Amino acid sequence: MRTDIDEVQEQVKRLNGRIEENERILKRAVERDLGDQDSMRANVGTMSERVETLEGMVEQHHRYLNLPPVQQKPGPSGGAAFAGGEPEPKPSARGRTKTKETESYDKSIALYRDGKYEEAIEGFRTFLKTYPKSDRGDNAHFWIGESYMAVKQYEQAILAYQEVIKKYPKGNKVPTPCCARPLLSWKSRIRRAPNCS
Repeated sequence: MRTDIDEVQEQVKRLNGRIEENERILKRAVERDLGDQDSMRANVGTMSERVETLEGMVEQHHRYLNLPPVQQKPGPSGGAAFAGGEPEPKPSARGRTKTKETESYDKSIALYRDGKYEEAIEGFRTFLKTYPKSDRGDNAHFWIGESYMAVKQYEQAILAYQEVIKKYPKGNKVPTPCCARPLLSWKSRIRRAPNCS
């Protein structure tokens, strides 16, 4: 009987080792993908700002040369970029908010990458309260789950991943939590099993 228990414990240890290795591989892949996404998002934001600036300059030149106003296609907000020949006012407050939003998110990501998982969780929660409609909301919930994974609070990680799936069913973070939930569930069952510590 004792031999069987020892054998099962050895198998559990080997499986735990495999799980941890898979977690490391998955974590590296996710971080690489998220870095690419964040970089692309920053580039798109920069390009949008540049296009807005250039459109404003073109409109100013048209007015200076007494040319008819440029008929533009609807902008991202759905309305025309210029109405009656007057340039749309610069959204300076929106620009500052976006910058603060980005800074808040980036600060939380930096905490996560520095291994300060509890602080990262707090940072992402604050981010979500401050910017509830952010397009990075799914990322923030996802990183809360990853932070809980890192501190081995698997039940909390499952709950965070469920938030990603529930609130952002079409978000880019849904496939990872869907794959991780069965693994986490299995791992938390092993932790609760007798004589397996």
